[in-house]
Amino acid sequence: MSTTAWKLCRSVFVIVHGASSPSDQEWDGILSEYAKYEGMFKGILVLTDGGMPSSAQRERVTQFWAGKELPRTAILHSSMFVQGALTALSWILPKQKMKAFKSTDVAGALVWLQAEKYRAEIEEAIAKLRMSLNQ
Repeated sequence: MSTTAWKLCRSVFVIVHGASSPSDQEWDGILSEYAKYEGMFKGILVLTDGGMPSSAQRERVTQFWAGKELPRTAILHSSMFVQGALTALSWILPKQKMKAFKSTDVAGALVWLQAEKYRAEIEEAIAKLRMSLNQ
């Protein structure tokens, strides 16, 4: 069963994590998609029910973005543990424009990502990604 699903939706790369952290295979899939769509997205929207990358996965994403312009990243969560992981990421990716939002504040995250005009389409993508995790 998948713990993570993702999709490029207009100018936003949307990632949905369930309660469990992504497997290495899932994480590598995300990095593969980043590479495939590099330059096509201006922001990353991450929604998590508690799942988050491991320290090794965070290191791989750091290596991926090394020397590249990092897109704005909005992370929606309701966990202090996730907040700790965000803090750790901000230490190893100090130039990344990362901001945390309450798990229900999709609208605020999209404003920060400058993608509010795609809200309906992105919310539909989020719903489909969440359903794919529950199958």
